[in-house]
Amino acid sequence: EALQSRGSSLLVLDEAHVMKNEATQTARAVLGTYARGVLKAEGIAHKCGRVLALTGTPIQNRVRESLSLIRAVGGIGDGGVSESELSFLYRYCGPEKVNIGRRTVTTFDGATRLEELQTQLRGSGCMIRRLKAQVTPELPPKLRSVVLFDDDQHDEFDMPSRGDRVVSFDGDQVHGVSASFEE
Repeated sequence: EALQSRGSSLLVLDEAHVMKNEATQTARAVLGTYARGVLKAEGIAHKCGRVLALTGTPIQNRVRESLSLIRAVGGIGDGGVSESELSFLYRYCGPEKVNIGRRTVTTFDGATRLEELQTQLRGSGCMIRRLKAQVTPELPPKLRSVVLFDDDQHDEFDMPSRGDRVVSFDGDQVHGVSASFEE
């Protein structure tokens, strides 16, 4: 609530792939609530000047799942990937008519024109993709730390009580601390 009332010039969504399911509480709070492509309630992203969505995890099980993030970064509308959500669904999400009882409905669980979509995503500025090989030289070396606690420090650090074994591995040695959960 505090974030929704404030707004900002920039909202950075780290691990943005968790927003692919618009039905989750987190996605609704950040991206807003939509029904049939129409905004029903604003989210935190609507109160920010720009949204930067970061993820190292591929988000597409279905092309449709990328729509919430494309919308959040301004990729729907003039100069975006598609003029509207409906045109995005029909163009890229493999529309298929399905009979359910006496009704015919259109589902959007497929994928069509993927090369065109990739070009649109990059050309509109919605997506910048860097491969691991491109990024790895810039990353610092991985650091591993082992922190050992005495058994009498467990209360100070909100650790469980005696009994179970908490183990860490630093590549050469195994370290442990006695602890347990009491029921």
